Amino acid sequence: MRAAGTAAIYHVRIHGIVLVELERFLDLHHGLHHWADIRSRTGRGSAYVITEQYPDDEALGLLAAAASSVGSSPSAFQRDFGRFLAGGLAQIYSPLLEPSWTLLDVLEHTESVIHTAVRLNDATADPPHLEVRRPRPDMVEIEYRSPRRLCELAIGIIEGLARRFDKTPAITTRSCQHRGDPSCWIVVTDSDP
Repeated sequence: MRAAGTAAIYHVRIHGIVLVELERFLDLHHGLHHWADIRSRTGRGSAYVITEQYPDDEALGLLAAAASSVGSSPSAFQRDFGRFLAGGLAQIYSPLLEPSWTLLDVLEHTESVIHTAVRLNDATADPPHLEVRRPRPDMVEIEYRSPRRLCELAIGIIEGLARRFDKTPAITTRSCQHRGDPSCWIVVTDSDP
């Protein structure tokens, strides 16, 4: 059990890969000037490092500023960025995945394999907490819980992973933290698992 004073450490850090990939996404899809502008407006001077952890408020501020900079709503921007981020995440974490896994297998094992490895490598890491069920071979139900409330980013990551598997699954949301629900339930159904 953690002492009351240490609990905040576990909910205020986002992994550097997200911010490194955000810079790449903006540079490749929207032009170099966006990242420089966002960094100057937010006061962030130094470069981000993939293996480091950064405060949530800084990361969330950068995501909001990026959406504004490209003229997008925060949710649409997060989803678009999530599709891009999936490629970077797949590259980094592919050694943890079984070669025979399908898209639904990867989604089913994200919490138990990838997020567990992230937490073991850095005790301050706090990826979203996922509870995953596989009620049928062609369906995965994911309960997403995070104080960051980046469920649209998560859906974008799922869509990006689906592209890598050459799949177009149906993705629906049963509940959402943005609608006042305690968690987001994302259902992914593959018509050809």
